[in-house]
Amino acid sequence: MFDLLFSVLAAIYISTLPVELHGAAVFDGTSASYAFSQASLGGGVEALKAWTIELWVKPATTTVHQGLFNIQGDWRQTELAIPTGGSIGTTTFVPNTDYPISTPTGIIALNSWQLITLTSDGTTAKIYRNGELISQAKSAPELFVKGQVLGSIPARFTFGFRNLQTLPADSWYRGALSDFRLWNKQLSITEIQQNYLKQPATNSPGLLNWIPFNETSGTVFNDIVGGVTGTYSKVTFEAGPAISPAVTSPEIVSKPASQSVTAGGDATFCVTLKDSGTYNYQWQRNEQNIAGATLNCYTINSVTAAMDGARYRVIVSNSAGTVISDSATLTVVTPPPPAISTQPIDKTVQEGSNVSFAVVASGQGALVYQWQLNEQNLSGATSASLNLNGVKLNQAGRYRVLISSPYGVTISDTVSLIVNANPPPAIVTQPVSKTPAEGTQVSLTATATGLGSLTYQWQVNNQNIPGATSSTLVLSAVRPSANGKYRVLVSNQYGTTISTDATLTVVVTDADSDGLSDYEELLLGTNPNKADTDGDGLSDFAEVKTHGSNPLNTDSDGDGYSDGVEVAGEGNPNNGSVIPNGALAVFPAVDVEFLTVNAVKYQLEVSTNMVQWTSQGGVVIGNGSKQNHLVRASKTSSFWRLKVVQ
Repeated sequence: MFDLLFSVLAAIYISTLPVELHGAAVFDGTSASYAFSQASLGGGVEALKAWTIELWVKPATTTVHQGLFNIQGDWRQTELAIPTGGSIGTTTFVPNTDYPISTPTGIIALNSWQLITLTSDGTTAKIYRNGELISQAKSAPELFVKGQVLGSIPARFTFGFRNLQTLPADSWYRGALSDFRLWNKQLSITEIQQNYLKQPATNSPGLLNWIPFNETSGTVFNDIVGGVTGTYSKVTFEAGPAISPAVTSPEIVSKPASQSVTAGGDATFCVTLKDSGTYNYQWQRNEQNIAGATLNCYTINSVTAAMDGARYRVIVSNSAGTVISDSATLTVVTPPPPAISTQPIDKTVQEGSNVSFAVVASGQGALVYQWQLNEQNLSGATSASLNLNGVKLNQAGRYRVLISSPYGVTISDTVSLIVNANPPPAIVTQPVSKTPAEGTQVSLTATATGLGSLTYQWQVNNQNIPGATSSTLVLSAVRPSANGKYRVLVSNQYGTTISTDATLTVVVTDADSDGLSDYEELLLGTNPNKADTDGDGLSDFAEVKTHGSNPLNTDSDGDGYSDGVEVAGEGNPNNGSVIPNGALAVFPAVDVEFLTVNAVKYQLEVSTNMVQWTSQGGVVIGNGSKQNHLVRASKTSSFWRLKVVQ
């Protein structure tokens, strides 16, 4: 992430130099050079296994292959050049082996200062431009900084051209150079980027040589670290470009502090700088940029457990440099889940009653409750207590509550609800058998208790009695037809209870033994102590049950014959037109004899006044013989006639 940030900064500072350079040596691209004896480079050592070379360059052209510097000696040399097209190339030559590195074309910008850095750890060589890695390749095992003069080839360190024995004249450099540094270590990318933004101290560890190119006249140049001198020719100088000296690199005086925060709380990290200049801030979490976190303080609202152990730091920069704070660690303290201090308890209740369960819990954050029956959520049961009104049998089971907070879930003990079924009614007083006299009123009663509203239904011989729906059954004027087994069904919403049977036996009396009970004679108005109340020769029973005549009238049909005579004479006591046999013994009779004509119909009529005539008997059909017809003489009937019927 620092590389990315630095790449942005490097792009910004191509035209505006981020550091103050000491001076600049300007090469004309013909024969200008800058050289010194190689014997004193590197502090007198012969070769460096790990090393870094830094050089500020400002090329005026990229159309030709130009040498920037060359370290040569003992048939071994390392050179840095700008090949045609504006790339950067470097090669280390050793006997029988070359170690080249190249970059894409167009890397070098014209007429702009840029820092070229070449490093090696003895295995891999890398090229940086303005602190950004742009190429790497296999490295020569060593950088030789001290060599011997071999024949006509001097041991030397030169700027501005390459080996004249192998390159044409146009290999001379045209442009400016400044601040060359040689290190006896491989600088890290962070150090390289810092050196791009700010000049290092002259006493920095590992710095061997620093040639500032700040001469103004003469032919000798100086090394401000290693103390060596060299010569130059056809080189001109100009003052080093610089930014405002009032701007200094950021310096942290109070770094972000590690914090321990309870989950859900807020955490704030801050950095304090030495002065109140204008700075750019970029906070990072675990070395990754945090979007929008660009102030000197960074606040995290409502930290979560997932943030525990995260590292927070800030990159502070201005035009003079960049500094990265130490990392501060965020420790998130996660509270425990809710704690239950009072558990719900088992309950046993009667069906239809009310029952409640309760729990007492504590914990950080809002507590959320969810009651369950048989491990299934109960809709709307989301408080610390569960109230059940009018419980039913199907609500029996296992109850528990889940208590949640932002920090976890706690489950209560599982308790049981036992719901006892309510009993059907209980009959405490059973109906009793009775033997009432016929025609009297009798009552059968049952006493019952039970929950809810009780209903009753009386039965006789297991059949419902319509309308008999109270605890007492009243039977008025009982008759033998009421005899039977009586019981009552008592019901409520929980069931039905059946009473024991009570037998009703109606007692019938017949004082005169005429076959009619005393109660029947009472209803008829006859004398229960006299078998023939009207004295007509028929018993009360015979008149009522057999003949249908009036037991209180001797002559039910008013024909002058008593009911007993009519029955004895095979007459009809209820029809006066039928004369009983032997009626003459009671009333006078007339024997009418007449000769009939065959097939002629005759009707005998009677009258009391010879004006109004009444048919007597049936129609007689003649057969040519005599016909006899006995007619009864009544007290009022005095006239008789025979009428031919058409």
